[in-house]
This record gives sequence, structure tokens and C-alpha cells, in this order.
Amino acid sequence: IEADKLRLANDSRKAYEEYLIALDSKKIQYKSIASNGSVTFRDATMNIMQNGTIPGYEGEHAMKSLFLQNQQGMIMVTPAVAEEFGLESWAATSSMDDYIESITGKHKSTREVLTGYHFVDTDTIQSVSLEPNTLVRAESMNPEYDYIENSEAANLIDYDNFQIPVTPTNTSSMTELTDAEVVANGGGNYKISTAASLQKLAMIGSVTKGNNFYLANDIDLSGYTWTGIVDFAGNFDGNGMTISNLTGSYGLFRNTTEATTIKNVRLKNANITATTSECGGIVGSFYSGTIENCVVIGTMSFSSWSGGIVGAAFNGVANIKNCNTHIDITNGAGCVGGIEGHGDSSATSILDTCWTTGNISASHSGGLIGHNQGSTTVKDCITTAQMDPSKASTGLVIGYGSGSGFTFINVAYEDQPGVHIAGDDPAYTGDRGSFVKLISTPSVDPTDFSGGFYSNVYGAIIKNAGGDINAIDPNKVKNYVRNLYNSANSGIKIANINEYLCDFLKGGSVGSFMSDLLSDVTSGTITRTTSSYQDRYDSAEYTVTIPETGDTWDPFVNSEKGEYAIPHIQTMAEEVYYLLNSQGKNDVTMEDVKNWFNSHYSTTDIYDKQYLANLNDVIVTKNIDTIYDAIKNGTKLEPTTQYNPSKYDISFKPYSAPTYTWKQERIDEYTTEEYWDTTDPEIAQAMVWWLVAQRGVIVVTEEQASNYKYLNNIMEVGEAVLTTFNPGAVSSLSDMSEADIMAMTDEEYNELMGIINTNVAVELTVHEVADEKGLKKAEADYEAKLRLIDRKDRQYDTQLAGIETERNAIKQEMETLKTVIHDNGERTFKLFS
Repeated sequence: IEADKLRLANDSRKAYEEYLIALDSKKIQYKSIASNGSVTFRDATMNIMQNGTIPGYEGEHAMKSLFLQNQQGMIMVTPAVAEEFGLESWAATSSMDDYIESITGKHKSTREVLTGYHFVDTDTIQSVSLEPNTLVRAESMNPEYDYIENSEAANLIDYDNFQIPVTPTNTSSMTELTDAEVVANGGGNYKISTAASLQKLAMIGSVTKGNNFYLANDIDLSGYTWTGIVDFAGNFDGNGMTISNLTGSYGLFRNTTEATTIKNVRLKNANITATTSECGGIVGSFYSGTIENCVVIGTMSFSSWSGGIVGAAFNGVANIKNCNTHIDITNGAGCVGGIEGHGDSSATSILDTCWTTGNISASHSGGLIGHNQGSTTVKDCITTAQMDPSKASTGLVIGYGSGSGFTFINVAYEDQPGVHIAGDDPAYTGDRGSFVKLISTPSVDPTDFSGGFYSNVYGAIIKNAGGDINAIDPNKVKNYVRNLYNSANSGIKIANINEYLCDFLKGGSVGSFMSDLLSDVTSGTITRTTSSYQDRYDSAEYTVTIPETGDTWDPFVNSEKGEYAIPHIQTMAEEVYYLLNSQGKNDVTMEDVKNWFNSHYSTTDIYDKQYLANLNDVIVTKNIDTIYDAIKNGTKLEPTTQYNPSKYDISFKPYSAPTYTWKQERIDEYTTEEYWDTTDPEIAQAMVWWLVAQRGVIVVTEEQASNYKYLNNIMEVGEAVLTTFNPGAVSSLSDMSEADIMAMTDEEYNELMGIINTNVAVELTVHEVADEKGLKKAEADYEAKLRLIDRKDRQYDTQLAGIETERNAIKQEMETLKTVIHDNGERTFKLFS
């Protein structure tokens, strides 16, 4: 009985362990779409996971087909899948072709396959060997290191040769002013070809109203004492012509009486000595209107309210646009400006894109405007006029302002010690932030990017290389200049870099500047020099101009000519012919090409040899359209002077026939082969199962396939893992033989098939959940077993208690018997004794 009680204790412990296992047990569920379209998860079995594999299966299955793969790499399939794909009686010797045909009832397709090709020559040249020019002896040069520094901006315009941007009006059909009576308000057009005609205009006054006057020629006023055109009320077009040597007490016009337009006038060598106020190089007293594209060059001695273009503006808007002056103004009594002397309170002055230079010495004077009482706008204007700081209210831009308001937009000036931007009159309240200083860099030619700045860069690199003239390709230097010139804020960048260049060329220390410069030039960038060497000039303080022409210096002095050897003229001709043939230009014969070369180029003329050397550079690029056109038209080509005769001698190499290859046409060769069309889903799936079966298949029982616990348990103990593969992978199998497929390693097989071993933790279509149903059953089993064990235990305890009572009674009886035996023994002893 005690042994039975011990066994009950073991049973109790075992029941508890089973309960603990049930607490931890899980089951796999699959995602399912109910008939109402809702998504739910249901308990999964192998049948559920695999039935979707069967074509046309309409029963319930998971949204994704998953299989079990055992530790030996074999796929475990349900009886239904095994029957569908003939896997229940798989014969390892079954060929793939036999298997696919038996499963699908279909046969192989046929296709054309490229097996090889051969070539056939055509009558067209494919390629030709080209002979380049060869440097026989380099040009010997001694380097010199000069430099061109940044400069002040006073002489940025060549006024002597400055052209007014205008297309002249055709005046051939107009009547000369001296031959016509001008009718007021007539709307007529009159030409002025002579000094006499211009003098007549000065005398007809207000009759000019409504009429237009055009300069037809340059006019020289030498010998005339000019007193100005008076009371002008028409329109005047200088047509870009020049009026020279105007000498007198007024500018071109003494005054206007109506709103008028005066444009395209150039005064050269003007000498004006004013005796009254309101005197201007173009107009003294300007009623209102527009003065445009006018230039005044000369000297002036003014009274008050005088200016290079307009003396004083009255009544309405004075629009002064694109006007330039280069004048020396002395003895000015006051209110003198390079463009406008005085703006009345009744006038609105607008200065747009104007430039002044020269010397101005007067009080209340400015490089652009002397004195203003009205509203003023100054936009995109520059002054490099030299002001006299000893005069009162002298400003680089405006001398004295007491008007209704000023607007300054992008106004630049040449800095001068002791002279304020806007004089020293406290009435000026303009925005000083709209002004910048002017500076000029060495020139940059925008066509080929040569010029002074290129010379500085090139010379610095040669000097840095110890005088090695081959240290850098000049074209790379020009490319560097191009990149700088075309970048944002190019003037500021070039001005700053030029400071360092000049410091180096003068022998100063520039740190790592030269190594950074060489890096930029070599690599075709501007990054290093524009990021580290921009500390001399600031775009907020300076406007930098880059002249297109100007002083340049040649950093080399020639001592000996170089020499180039170029192909023989007949060699070049034949190369051109073969190139034209290769480009499909078959309307030119070999004879045509040779005649063109021989008729236009002499082999003894130094310039023709230079042209031939340049032509050969074009030939080796194969871009010979210009040569083709010249041959067709019978014209001579004279390319650029790359091989300068002053620096190089040109000699011809011996004749060498160019080699060429014929163009070939490829002929492809095909054969017909059979193949399984894996775009057919049934064929693809059968091929997959053949390959799977070759690797091993285990068919489970129907009970195992339908029991969700079996699916869970076999994964729990690690006997198998969930796996999936990609049936689409068989598209690459269609070009493999059966032997190739069977020779694949496990790794190659898994990669080809897209086999992924997974788990429910990462699958979106399946997941693990606690087995609530199993847990409740386990709890009920555990409680039932405990009740049975408890009942038996109590029975055993009752039995043991009865046995103990019986044992005690026997023990008492034994004690009584022992006493009786003892007493009987003593009586017997006594009796017999």
C-alpha cells in the first residue's frame, strides 16, 4: 500500500508537468478571407498550408503556400499534393521530360537558337589608320615673369573709340535742313549733314515742335562759336554720329520747351566755357523727356547748376539713360554733376545705366548729380570721376540733396580718400548700402579666354615649375579662366585670385596658393582657389569689371623655332578619301580629293604648310564635314594659326599609304531546338515538383496532414522548418539540361529556387498563438487526475489505518501470551521441582 502511495505521488508530479507543457504550447494559424470579405486567422494544418498548390483547388487554403522541410532537406507533402503531382509513387529514375508530360499532358515547344555567325566584307571602308603631326623639336623659350595687377576703374572705357549702340536711321530720302523751311507741328523728318544745317537748327527755335531731326554725318564745328540750340521742342536723333570740336558758352542745346527725346549723340573734344547758370553738355535747361545713348568728352568751365549731360531739370520727368561723360569740370561755382547739375523741386530725375569719369572741382558737386531738390532715382550707374575734397558738400555720387527722396540701386564708385559717397551735407538721407566701390581686373577675352588674367595664371604656373614651359597645357589654363569667367560673382573671384598671382610673381609668399591653383587648373575645377583665396575683395563692398581687351604680356621670349613633321600631302588626301567613304560620303572620288589638296596648298609656302598642319589635326579627329564641304565647293580652308610660322617650321614626312579595313556584314546562324515553355504555369509547376522530388519528398499520413498539433509539434522539436520557394525560378531551368540540374549543390539549388526557411514570427500570412483550447483540456485533465489521485490516496490511508489497528491488537495479544507462558513456566518448574 505504501508503494502504491509513492506511485500516486509520481502520477501527481507527471500530471503537473503535462499541465506546464500545455501552458507553453502554441499552435500555428493562417490568414483567411471569410465569405463577407473580412480577414481572420484560423488553425493551420499541412493540408491547409499546401492545398493552394493544387491547380484549380477551390477549398479553403492559406493565402501563401508553405511547406515543411526536414533536417535532411526533403520536402514533406500532404497526400493530396502527392497524388496531384504523382509523388506518392515517385521513381527516382523518371526523366524530367517524361514526368512533365505525364503530369501536364503537354509537349515541348520549339525555338530558333543563335549557334554562331560569320562576316562578309562590303564595299565600304570601316576604319582607316591616321597619321598625326609629330613634334620633332620643341620651341625653345626663355620665360619672363611680369604681371598685371588689379587697377582703379577710372579708365575702363575707351572714350575715343566708344561706339554708341544704335542702328542708324536711313536718312537718304530726307530733306537737308538748310534746304527746307520747317513747319511747326509738321511732323516732318529732316537730316543734318553739315555744320551749316546744325547751325540753322540753333536758330529756328520753337518751330521745331512736332518735327524730327537726324544727323546724317559726323560734323566738325571747328571755326564756329557755338551758342546752343535754343527753345528746342522737337526730337533729335544723333544716329550714332560724332559732333566734334564744339566750342562756346553752351552745350549742344541751350534749353528745351516741350517734352522731347534727344538720343544717340556723341560730343567729342567739347570745350564749353559757361557764363550763366543752367549749362549742360547735351542740354542746359531740360523741360522734361528722355536723353538716351549720349556721350560727352571734353572740358568745361561752368557756373552753377551745370552738368556733363543736363545742366538743370525742370517740370516733370527727366529720364537720362545710358549716358556717359568723360569731362574735366573746373571753376564750377556750385551744384555741378558729372551727369546732372541740378534737379528742381518740380522735376523727377531718373539716371539709369550712366557712367562718368574725369575731374570735377566745385562745391555742391557729385560724380553723378550736383544738387537735387526733387525726387531722384539712380540705378546701375558708375562714377570714377575724381572729386576735389577741399570743396564743400563734395560727393562721389551726389553733392547736396534736399529733395523729396532718393532711391539708389546698384551704384558703384571709385574710392577716393577724403571724399564721401554723398558729400557731407546732413540733408542727405539716402541708403548707403546701395553703393559699392569699383575695381578693374586684368582683361579676359570672352571668345578664347586669353588676355591679361590668363597671362598671369600661365606665367605663375611656369614660374612655379622652375621655368619649365611644358609644365601645363595652355588650353587647361584657358579652361580654368573660362570656368571662373562663367561662374557667379566672377569679377570678385578673379580680382581676389589675381592679387595672389601678382604677389607670387613679385616674389612674395602666398602659402599653399600655387599648389591649390595647379590642382584646379589640372583637374578642370575652380573649387580650391575660390574657397580659400577670396579675402581681398568682398562683393558687398566692391563691383569688379573685367575688360574684354587690355594689356597682356607674353611670359616667354623665343630663342629658337620648334619643328613639326606632318604627313605627306598625298597621305593626307588618301586618309580624307577613306574617311569620307567610311562616313557614307561616296560622291567624292580619290581623284577629287587629291586635286583639291594639290590645287589649293603649296608644299613650299610656309602658310600653306601651317594650314596643312592644322588640317591634319582636323583629320585625326575624323570630324571632316568642313573639309568635305570645301572639296565639294572647291574652296580653300585656312584654319586658325595653331602652328605659328614664327614659332615652328613645318616639314613633310615621306609618303606612307594609309592602311584601312573593309566594313563587314555579320551573318547570324541559327538552329531549331526543343524547350519547355516555362511561361505556361502548369509546365512551370510540374518542373518545380520534378526538381523538388529529385531532392527528396516525404508523404505524410492524412491524419498528420489534417492535425494542427502535428504541424506545430514537428516544428517545436526542430524536426522540420517552414519553407517556401519561387515557382517562377524555373524560367532559368529551361536552358539547363537534366544533368546540369542534378549537378547543382544544395546552395545553388536553394538560391535558384528562391527557397527561404522561415518562421511564423516573420511571416505576415501565418502566426503563432497560445493553444487556449488545448490549455483548457489540459486544465480539466489535470484537475480530474488530481481528484482520482486524492481519492485513491484517501483509500490507501484508510487501509493503512485499519492495518495499524489490527497490528496493535496482535501486539497486545502477543504480550498477553508472553505473560501466560511466563506464569505457566514458573508453576511448572515449581511443580516438577
